[in-house]
Amino acid sequence: MSIKNNQENLKTDLTFPPYFTKDERERYYLIEKHSYLSPMKKNHVQLVGIDLIKNRKNQIVVTAFIRSTIEKPIRLKQSTIFLLNQEFETIAHTEVDFKKLGVLKPNTSVPWTFIFPKNNLIQTEPFKNESWSLAFKEKSSHRLDLSDMKEENISKSTKDQLEEIIKHSSPNKNELSLIGLSAKRNEKRDLEVTMLIQNGTINNLEIKQLPLKIYDTLNEVVAQGTFQLADLIINANTSKPISLIFPNESLLKENIDLTSWSIRHVK
Repeated sequence: MSIKNNQENLKTDLTFPPYFTKDERERYYLIEKHSYLSPMKKNHVQLVGIDLIKNRKNQIVVTAFIRSTIEKPIRLKQSTIFLLNQEFETIAHTEVDFKKLGVLKPNTSVPWTFIFPKNNLIQTEPFKNESWSLAFKEKSSHRLDLSDMKEENISKSTKDQLEEIIKHSSPNKNELSLIGLSAKRNEKRDLEVTMLIQNGTINNLEIKQLPLKIYDTLNEVVAQGTFQLADLIINANTSKPISLIFPNESLLKENIDLTSWSIRHVK
């Protein structure tokens, strides 16, 4: 009995689809570039960028090959494509509809042009053209980020509780949201509030200031203020707990019922 090796290396054949309108000189250039590509593992789809320029609109334009060693013909769906630097950090992203690509046959490679709009550039500093790559968006679930907290200060029950909250209340795509976890008066009668900041975007977000209002059981504002935050980064597709204190003298009511309460971002 023989076992088929799914890790065999396969070469791809370059094909020019009907939408490709480049001149013969460009075709020969692409043929040459394609000839240097390494073989691929079986049952993979790969993006290989070969040229990158910035046009007059300050868009990044990337010429690439889309390669497939999937055993059956496939159609790529609309997807987010990332441009990465040499540390595999995101430089830019763009939404791509691959309908025009049509069917991608097994063991083939087709040329494609990706355009990254100016507004989708995350890193604006120069980067080395020889040290970049393209990647499909990975399917990943929203996760809890406790990187700013010491492990010994987080009990397993607290972590499990936070994981359960995230499981049932992940933010919508491209949404930044707040979830109140606890609110109580301390010995100084200050109001201590702990909340989750949820980042539903594909970008890491730095929050420098956060204007907030706290509402009590009667849905009345009992505290408000703008917090200046240093080095607070909410990573893409994560939720991070933070604690803030509203000083007693800033509270708008003396007797506060926090049996049920809510926290809102002030725009």
